[in-house]
Amino acid sequence: MDDIHLLKFYLKLRHRQREVLELVCAGLSNDEIGAGLYITSSGVAEHLTTIYAELGNEEAYADRRVNRAVLISAFAPFFARHPEMKQLQ
Repeated sequence: MDDIHLLKFYLKLRHRQREVLELVCAGLSNDEIGAGLYITSSGVAEHLTTIYAELGNEEAYADRRVNRAVLISAFAPFFARHPEMKQLQ
């Protein structure tokens, strides 16, 4: 996916899903994310499940199993190239 498609995907996410995605890309565990956002680690997992399903619906990822590693490989470089995206909260 190019940056335009990643941006469109990112903007479709709800606020909390964006936060979770950003923290996953920063290397935090579900427990660390949950503590930082004041939600349970199972709540983080639920957000991730939704993000995985949504990304799996994208044509570029339709033939791949979307997981944490896929999110990081797609979005960590995106956030590095576009640090201003984290301010869209």
